[in-house]
Amino acid sequence: WSIFCMKTVLITGVNKGFGLALTKKFLYEGWRVIGTTRNQNEDLMELKDYYKEKFEISFMDLEREESIRTFIDSIKVDKIDALINNAATSMGVGPIYDFSSDTSRIFQINVISYMLLVSLLFRKRFLQKEASIVNVTSNAAFKPLNYLGLYCISKSAFESYTRSLALELKEYGIRVNSVGISAQTDLYLEHATQKAELGYTKTIDRIKKGEQLPDPKLCVDATYFLASNSSLHITGQHIESNSMDIWL
Repeated sequence: WSIFCMKTVLITGVNKGFGLALTKKFLYEGWRVIGTTRNQNEDLMELKDYYKEKFEISFMDLEREESIRTFIDSIKVDKIDALINNAATSMGVGPIYDFSSDTSRIFQINVISYMLLVSLLFRKRFLQKEASIVNVTSNAAFKPLNYLGLYCISKSAFESYTRSLALELKEYGIRVNSVGISAQTDLYLEHATQKAELGYTKTIDRIKKGEQLPDPKLCVDATYFLASNSSLHITGQHIESNSMDIWL
């Protein structure tokens, strides 16, 4: 199967957790993967050695507009069949009434950077008819979580962006959906630890008791479904990764 006939997926935040699990899934299914990260590690190098030209690792810092634009200029494929906006920041843990500089940074990384990324990919025609955009969110977008107010608000904004973008890109044959992830990711563990340091220990206590969330690799099917041609009829929806429930 020629690499020139492969479908191409662009995934952000591939160095660990859900992004790494997604990368392995798409590579195994025969896709070409362009993965972005700020930090490479041994896991990525092993995948690169095994899949060679099917896996391209690129640097992109979502906090810097210049870095996003530089990455876009470096893309060598003619089109991108699926875009998985996965990377997010764990900053902003604490009381929501205690405004800090993290507020601007968390919205830049979790929302605004992706608005720019999608805009550039669309205007430069990397995203064409039958392309799929999948925005990774969580149940934090739909319910308040202790000491994660800023994170919740950023994910709620990302959900609203998903639905608005789906309406606008529908006429171009591009579908846009979101997927909710409830998994034992590094981000989840970071949030639990940071909340415990502030006196809220329920999450870290559950982890210590063995009440853990699913492994990220068990949560990839919903995202893969939304990226594949099996979901050509679905846009503007939210799917929970663990249950495959569609939230209208």
